[in-house]
Amino acid sequence: MVLTNLKRMRLRTALTAAGVIIGTAAIVTMVGIGSGLQKTTREQFESEATLTQISVFRGSFSRGGPFVSSTEESDALNKKAIDRIKDIEGVEAVVPNINVAIDLQVDGGVSSAYIVGVTEYSLEKLELKEGRKFRLKEMGSIVVGDRVAETFFNPKTEE
Repeated sequence: MVLTNLKRMRLRTALTAAGVIIGTAAIVTMVGIGSGLQKTTREQFESEATLTQISVFRGSFSRGGPFVSSTEESDALNKKAIDRIKDIEGVEAVVPNINVAIDLQVDGGVSSAYIVGVTEYSLEKLELKEGRKFRLKEMGSIVVGDRVAETFFNPKTEE
C-alpha cells in the first residue's frame, strides 16, 4: 500500500526527498561554516598581542574622567609590585618599561619623541627594519626610530 501511494504521487515523493536532501545539506554546510569561522576567529584573537599583554600605569583612570595621578607609595610600580604581578596565575613575563615624552632640537629643527627604557627581554622581542640588535655591552645606548627625521621642522620658517 505504501509503495502504491509513492508510485501514484511521484512528484510529491521526489519533492519531499529533494527537500530532505537540501535541508540536510544546508544544515551540514552551516555547521561547517560556523565551526570554521569560530576556529579562525579564535586563532586571530589568540595571535593579537592586545589579548596577551597588559600595560599597567601608575595612578588610575576614573570612569568618563581624566587620568588621576597618585603619589601614594602603595600605588608605586616598584620591584615589589612587579614581583606581585609575576605571581599572578597565567602571567608569563613582566616587562617594566619607562616612557618619557621629550622635545628634540637639532640644528634649529624641532621635533617631539618618546624615550622608552626597556629591559633585555623587550629588546629580544624587538623587530628591526634594518640594523642589528643591541649587544649587552651597549646597554645605555639609544635606537632612533625610522620616522624621527621626518618629524623635524624649523619653527622660524615652519618648514
